[in-house]
Amino acid sequence: MLLKAIFHRAAFVGAVVLAGAAATGSPNIASAAASEKGASAEARAFAADGWGGSAAGAYLAGRFAEQSYDLSRAADYFARVLEYDPEDVDLRRRVLLLLTSVGRFDESLEHAQALVGAGQDLFARLRLIVEEFRTGNFDRAEETLEAAQTLRYGGFIRPTGLAWARLGQGDLAGAREALATLRERPGFATLLELHGALVADVGGDTDAAAEIYRRAIEGEGPLPLRVAQHATNFFLRQGDRETARKVYEAFLRRGGTGSLIEWPDGDEVPEPLVANAVDGMSEVLFNLAGALYEERDTRSAMLYGRLASALRPDSSMIHLLLGELLETQGRHAEAIVAYGAVEPNAALGRAARIRIARSLDDEGRTDEAIAAFRALAAEYPDDPEPLTQLGHVLRQHERFAEAVDVYDEAVARMESAGKSDAALLYARGIALERSNRWERAEKDLLKALEIGGEQPYVLNYLGYSWVDRGMHVERAEEMIRKAVSLRPQDGFIADSLGWVYYQTGRFAEAVDELERAVALEPQDPVINEHLGDAYWKVGRRFEARFQWERALRLEPEEKRIVELRAKVQCGLGGCSAGRKTSDGSL
Repeated sequence: MLLKAIFHRAAFVGAVVLAGAAATGSPNIASAAASEKGASAEARAFAADGWGGSAAGAYLAGRFAEQSYDLSRAADYFARVLEYDPEDVDLRRRVLLLLTSVGRFDESLEHAQALVGAGQDLFARLRLIVEEFRTGNFDRAEETLEAAQTLRYGGFIRPTGLAWARLGQGDLAGAREALATLRERPGFATLLELHGALVADVGGDTDAAAEIYRRAIEGEGPLPLRVAQHATNFFLRQGDRETARKVYEAFLRRGGTGSLIEWPDGDEVPEPLVANAVDGMSEVLFNLAGALYEERDTRSAMLYGRLASALRPDSSMIHLLLGELLETQGRHAEAIVAYGAVEPNAALGRAARIRIARSLDDEGRTDEAIAAFRALAAEYPDDPEPLTQLGHVLRQHERFAEAVDVYDEAVARMESAGKSDAALLYARGIALERSNRWERAEKDLLKALEIGGEQPYVLNYLGYSWVDRGMHVERAEEMIRKAVSLRPQDGFIADSLGWVYYQTGRFAEAVDELERAVALEPQDPVINEHLGDAYWKVGRRFEARFQWERALRLEPEEKRIVELRAKVQCGLGGCSAGRKTSDGSL
C-alpha cells in the first residue's frame, strides 16, 4: 500500500534533513518532534516550503501536527495523503477519528460511509448511527444497530441505542425490552437504572420514572452526578420540590458538589434534560465519554463526547466535559472555546466561567485569570468557589501569603452560610505552612481531619510537617502509615514514611521506603535528596552523591540548591574546614 511506501520514504527524507542540518543550518526535525510547540511550527514549515504538496511531505507534516495536538491540521494533512491512495483503510480511519475529535462532524461522514462500504465496522458504523439519529431516521438507526454486532463498547451502546431508536418510533415496550438486556451484563446497573428512568419519562410513564429515581435516592454509597441531575430535574418538573430537594441533599451528603446541580430560581419549571430520542442517544454517548474520562482514556472520551455534542450542540454538560478533556491534553486555548460555548447566564454558566479562568492561568495568562476569578467573586458574593479556585492558583504560583488572604475570604463565606469545608481548610493550611504561619496551619489541618475524616493527603501533610519539626513523632508516624495504607502507590506519601524512619534513626528502613518512593516519583527533587541522605547514613556514599546530583538536575527550589551542592561536595554536615576532599571521600 502507498502508506507503507510513504513511511519508508518519510524515514529517508527525515534522514536527509537531519544529515544536512549541521551543514546548512536547516531545522532539526528530531528536535521538532520532541517539542510539541516545535512540532506544530515544523508542520507549518512543511506546508510553506512545498513539502506538504507531496504524499511524503503531507504524511510527515501530519505526524508532526498530531504529536503536537494540532489535530485539525493533522486531519488536513492526512486527508491530503489519502488523495494519493483512497483505498487505504487505516489512513481513512485515522482521518475519521481526527475529524471527529476536533468536532468537524459533517466532514467526517463521507469517511465513515466509505469505511462501512469497505466492510469496516466499529467507530465508522457508530458515526452512521449517530447521523441516523441526527436526521430523525430512527427505523434505519434500529436496523443499523441490530446489524452492528461488533461495535466498540457495544455491550452498552447497542442496547441503549436500540432503546432510544425504538422510543423514537413510539415503541416504549420495545425500548424497555432492549434495556432489559443490560441486566445480563455486570457493571451496568447504574446506567440501566438511569436510562430506564429517562425512557419511562420521555415515553410518558412518569410513575415508573419516579419509582426508579426514588430507589436511587434511598441507596447507599456515592450518588452519581448525572443521576442526581436527572432526578432533581424530573421532580422539579413534576412540581415535587420537596423530593427534588431530597435528591440534592442526598447528593451532597454522599460526597457530591452541588455547583453542577441545576436549581431554578423561584417557582420556575426547568426544561427536561432529555426531551426526546435524539437527546437520549446523546446521553448514551455522553455517559460513555464520562466513563472513559474516569478511566483516563482521554482520546476515546473525546471522540464519544464529540459525537454526543453533534446530537446536542446546546448541552452545557457536554461542553464542560469537552473542556475538561481538552485541559487534560494541554489544549487550554481550545478548552476556553469549549467552556465559552456555555451561556454565561445559563445554570452551569458559573461553573464554565470558573473553568475558563483556570484555563487562562494554564495558558500563562495569570493576571487575566486572577481578574476573572475576582469578577466572579464580586458577582456572586455568597459563593466561596471563585475565591477558593483563585487561592489555588496563587498557591500554585507560590504566592502563599496572597493565597492565605484569599482563602480567608472563602472560609468567611462558608462560615456565614453555616458550613465548613475540609478541602478548603486543607488548602489554606498548606498556604499557611508555606508562609511560615505554623500555628494557624496546624489548626486548619487538624480541623480538616476532624470534619473530613482520615483523608490520606491531610494525614500525610500534617504528619510530615510534625516530623519535620520534631513534633508528635509517634502520632505522626501513625498518621503517615494510615495514609500509606490508603494510597500505597503514592510516592510522596511513601517519602513521608521514609522520612519518619530517617528522623528517628532507622536508616536501613528509611532506605527501603525511600527507594520505593523514588521508584514511584522518580522526577521529584526532594524525594531524591532524601534518599541520598539515607544512603549516606548507611555508608553508601557514592550512591548518596549520585542521588544529590540527580536532585540538582531535577530543578529543586532555589533555597535547596546551595545545600545540595554542599552535600555533593562534602557529604552530610556541610563543608567545614578540613572536611573538603578532592576525591569525594571523607
